[in-house]
Parts: sequence; structure tokens; C-alpha cells
Amino acid sequence: MTLGIGVDALDFVKSIPEKILRKIDTIPWDPPYWDPNGKDRGARLNRHKKLDKHDNRFFMDPKIKEKIRTYIEERTNAVWIVFSSDPLKGYDYEHIWFKGDSFGSMSAGRQTRNDEYVYIKTNGKKLNILPGLPRVLHFPVGFGVHMPRRCYKPAGLYNRLYKHINSEFILDPFAGYGMSIKAAYDLGLTIYACDIDETVEWDFKPQYLEVW
Repeated sequence: MTLGIGVDALDFVKSIPEKILRKIDTIPWDPPYWDPNGKDRGARLNRHKKLDKHDNRFFMDPKIKEKIRTYIEERTNAVWIVFSSDPLKGYDYEHIWFKGDSFGSMSAGRQTRNDEYVYIKTNGKKLNILPGLPRVLHFPVGFGVHMPRRCYKPAGLYNRLYKHINSEFILDPFAGYGMSIKAAYDLGLTIYACDIDETVEWDFKPQYLEVW
């Protein structure tokens, strides 16, 4: 495993040898929001306070996101797991990540304001038919662990997705609090991951992990 804390995503991805990139079979894709006015629309928080509204370190220009995505797509044939608050087109499967503690607040599997879409683009890869993946993925935020960001995604969610995709080699350029890394470690998978926020602490990482 290769991890990077406080590292620019594009620099990190470019540092990975192309022979390794060609092995990547899974891309969790959840980049930071972009708001040129510095308004809080889900921008990353550190462990103590919200970033100053004039500090756009964790807002990302869509052009930069596209540059990173294009670089990866040109060098891999991976399955993409894309998280989005808005409906998207051009994906093979659409699921909903339900963040609540019970199904009482959700009606007929439809997305509510606080839930997210989870899209999967297979690029022709055959997914696990059994046990399959339900349209609604019920993994409450904060279940069993305290996190200061409401948007963090539980390791169990990634665990279920990795099993469904038959993942072996994962690349996560926007790892946040590292739940995608924890899921990969728990499943014995190989992951290359980074996050630009130098304040995150991946306390669960074993000693032998190579930190970029």
C-alpha cells in the first residue's frame, strides 16, 4: 500500500509507475467541491475548525478534476465508483447511499436531501452476481466511530462495494479520513491513496505501510 497525506492528487497519481496504474481495477471517486466564492457547500473541514472562507485549498476547479480523471482513464481500465449529490448520466448502475439511522425517513428508496447517489461504471468488467448490490445502501454516517465531517463515508460502505466489484488494486486520490483505505486493509486488498489535507490522521494504518 502507498499512502500520501498532505499530497496533491495529480502529483500523487503521476508518481505511481504506469505498470502499477495498469493493474488498478477500482477507482473510488469523491473529489472536493468547487465554489469560487468560497461558500461552504460541503467543503472539507479539519479536525478543529472550518477553513477560512478565503482559503480555497480544499475546493477544486472542475478543470483540475477532469485533468486527474483523464490521466487515470488513459492508463487504466478500472471500475469507477462515483459519489454524487446530484443525478448523473452515462453510468451502468445507480444506487443510493442512505445515511440515516433507520428507513423511516426515506420513502420508496428515493434519494432525500442528505443522501447521495453512488454510480458504478464497469468498463466491461463482470461484477459479483451474488450476493449482489441493493439499490439502497444503508450505512449510517458515524456508525461506531466519531468523525467531525458529516460527509465521511463508512468503511462498511466501501467494503460492500469492493466485494461487489471483486476489487484487488484500488486507487483513491481523495481519501479524506481514510475509510476507503481501512476497508481495503480489512479485506487484504492493495490500495494507493492520498489526501491533500495534512490534518487527517489515518490511525489504523499498519507500521509497514509506505507513506508517500
